[in-house]
Amino acid sequence: MNHPVIPEQLQIDAALSRRLWNLVQRFCGGAWGELPAAWTVSFEQIVQEAKRRNLNAFVAIQPRGEGYWLLETDAGYVVFYTERGARMYQEEFKDLEPAFRHWLDQELRLHLLPGQSSA
Repeated sequence: MNHPVIPEQLQIDAALSRRLWNLVQRFCGGAWGELPAAWTVSFEQIVQEAKRRNLNAFVAIQPRGEGYWLLETDAGYVVFYTERGARMYQEEFKDLEPAFRHWLDQELRLHLLPGQSSA
């Protein structure tokens, strides 16, 4: 079976911008099930690009909509999942990098893509 070929930089950009849907529409004909087979970038490749861009850029000011969010708190950082306006999951971190890694891991796994323990 032939899987779509998605340029790695586009995969990284989509993961960091929360726009995986764009890859599915553009390269997979709207079939979400095709995305995992076409995914070629590693978790660490995405993390390295995020560090290059500055991890603070991925801390949300205010969550907009459903999904996983990374926010700064007085005690550090929090990663949480919202669905229908309610927090369904929450994990706290003292430092930004572990919080970012957890956020990215959860975001990728939500779309059945390899996370940090898969790297």
